Amino acid sequence: MSTPINLIEPLLISETGHYYSFVRSLCEASKNDEIIIWANRKASVNFHQSNILLKSHFYYKLRRIQSLILVFRLLKKREKIFFSTAGTTELLLVYLAARKPVHENSVYLYVHYVKKRREKMDFYKKAAKKHPNIVTFGPTRSVVGFLTECGFKNVRLTPYPIYKPHQASEVSVSFDHIVFAGSSSRKEKGFPYVVDFVQFLNQNKSNFPVILQLREDLDYPEDTLPHAKRLLGFNYPHLKILPAELSSSDYYNMYAGGICLQLYDKVNFADRVSGVTLDALVAGCPIVALSGSWIARMVKKYNAGIIVETPDPVIVNSAVEKIVTDYMSYQGNAAKGGRILAKENNASHLLNILTR
Repeated sequence: MSTPINLIEPLLISETGHYYSFVRSLCEASKNDEIIIWANRKASVNFHQSNILLKSHFYYKLRRIQSLILVFRLLKKREKIFFSTAGTTELLLVYLAARKPVHENSVYLYVHYVKKRREKMDFYKKAAKKHPNIVTFGPTRSVVGFLTECGFKNVRLTPYPIYKPHQASEVSVSFDHIVFAGSSSRKEKGFPYVVDFVQFLNQNKSNFPVILQLREDLDYPEDTLPHAKRLLGFNYPHLKILPAELSSSDYYNMYAGGICLQLYDKVNFADRVSGVTLDALVAGCPIVALSGSWIARMVKKYNAGIIVETPDPVIVNSAVEKIVTDYMSYQGNAAKGGRILAKENNASHLLNILTR
């Protein structure tokens, strides 16, 4: 048995979203390797595996200082650390916690995406020089290229792990609703456009059912909070709001019979993997995506939906109507793409490196 992996994911709370699907896929691939998951204090997930230990540790507002203390303690004991969602903050934590270069096979960072800013690159270069033994992973060539350019010596292009529930994409169902998954509701993820679309449906007395995940406390950034309040003010009779935290079965059932709206910003998602896209395809859910994004490339590759050039509600509505008229074909294409991606993005690729 290899050295235990301390997987640090402070935002893991429930069986919803990419935090859970990433971690769950890694756990599914692990048979005997011990994984200690350091999650949110409110985490209520059960992996049903004897080799997986969940530690409900982090308070949301204290997660960064708690992470710094935890990393310091783990490094001192020469334990293996893996940040499954890593960025500048996580790299800074390692940089501050380790006075000397970290040992080989001790710190691993999975960097989902990067925003190429000069000040960010300067810090990454500084961290790479101080800690040449850090192992970094990236899901796309642009992320791997950035890390390599910054001087990291051990950079791996590694598929983004996918968790495929047993019930996902097994049964074909007819169109039932439009879905916007994920409770973050950030501007870059097209939440304002989705609200505009619901407003359009309401004004035109449409009967398209819409399901959205929304935080009950409405704890959103200033640029999206007004849109959340606007959404609740429409009183669209066919709108169903689900909580942010769902069980795995409820989360994937949300996609069944759905059309997933992913009107994500094409600049931020030009080469950025979306967990929602992967989840939707695995569940056999067609997608409406904005052109120019990684999401749109997946939709085109598998003919798993419609790509639109603009988030204009009229255009989006036309795309939805086109999918509805041939829903079973689009659903079949999405499910096929999900099966291919689930195989290609098997977490065993990542686990093999972590357990060396």
